[in-house]
Amino acid sequence: MFVIVLMVLAALLFTALPPSTRFATNNPAYLTIFGISIRISIASLIAFGVGDFLDVYIFTKVRKWFGTKRLWLRNNVSNILSEAIDTILFMTLAFYAIGTPFADNFHFLLSIALPYRLLKCCASILVTPFVYM
Repeated sequence: MFVIVLMVLAALLFTALPPSTRFATNNPAYLTIFGISIRISIASLIAFGVGDFLDVYIFTKVRKWFGTKRLWLRNNVSNILSEAIDTILFMTLAFYAIGTPFADNFHFLLSIALPYRLLKCCASILVTPFVYM
């Protein structure tokens, strides 16, 4: 999390500084790149915080239902649900195009979030044996 905050501060600083005379003609592209990186960093920070909080909360709730048995279930249910919220939140905050029709945004976000989501679910299931170690 510290790295993300540091990235946001660096991007803010870099865009506030005057451009080099060597790159003065490319300044709009420079501002665009760093402007987008700030948005992505902030979206990442928010999604990470919410996702981690939900992961612990869900894990605790599932533990109350099943007790200390079924660690694999607690781990996977909490990871899969919290990662779903993390993915939706991150993709929406980072890539939602304001001023674009909702249907276009929805289809775009779905096209980038679905493979990302499937990868996270597979990774969560594959690391289950390591939870027991």
